This record gives sequence, structure tokens and C-alpha cells, in this order.
Amino acid sequence: MIDINNILNANEALAGVIRETPVLSSENVNSEMGVNLYLKAECNQINGSFKSRGAYFAMHQYFQQNEKKDVVAFSSGNHAQAVAYSSLSSSINAKIIMPSNAPKIKIENTKNYKANVVLY
Repeated sequence: MIDINNILNANEALAGVIRETPVLSSENVNSEMGVNLYLKAECNQINGSFKSRGAYFAMHQYFQQNEKKDVVAFSSGNHAQAVAYSSLSSSINAKIIMPSNAPKIKIENTKNYKANVVLY
């Protein structure tokens, strides 16, 4: 069950770390489809994905109850960048395991967030 306090806590924890992104709508599309469609433009997020929200908040919640420790994650792209960014923002080290055929730009972006990238 979703707890409204978790949503409010997430908003507070993410403030200043994660960008506020716009909610978009198109009157033409809504009229054509007979709906009210809204799109959250997470492509405008720091690393182009909504995954920064989840990675940062999960780490934030864990660190509130436990000592800060290095993190390890496995991902070929957006989650890798999100964990690396969140680690950098939290002043901890991240080791990210990525497949060697991951997109080069995602590998480089993950490294640019100071993560230790291990290719397999």
C-alpha cells in the first residue's frame, strides 16, 4: 500500500538533488483521443531518466537507518548512471558492473560521476 508520508518524504529528500521536471500535456492530443493525458518529462532529468529519483531515495532511506557504505550496482545504462550520480551526491563510492557491450556513452557518463566501472 502506498503511504502518503513516503511520497512527502521523497519529495523533501530529493529537493536540491534531483531536478524538478515539467508535466506536459497537449490540447490537440487530448481532444483527438478524448482523454486528459499528462506526460512527466523525465528526459530533462540530470541523467535523462527517472531512475535518479528511485536510486537516490532508496540510498537516502537506507542511510537514514544505517551507516553510509559504498554501493555496488549492476546495470547497462540508466540505472548505472543514477546510482553513480546518487553516490557522488551522497559522498560515497560506487562500483558499477556493466556489460562490455553497454552503450559507450552510458559507460562514460557513469565514469564521469566518479563510479568505479567494471566491465564484464
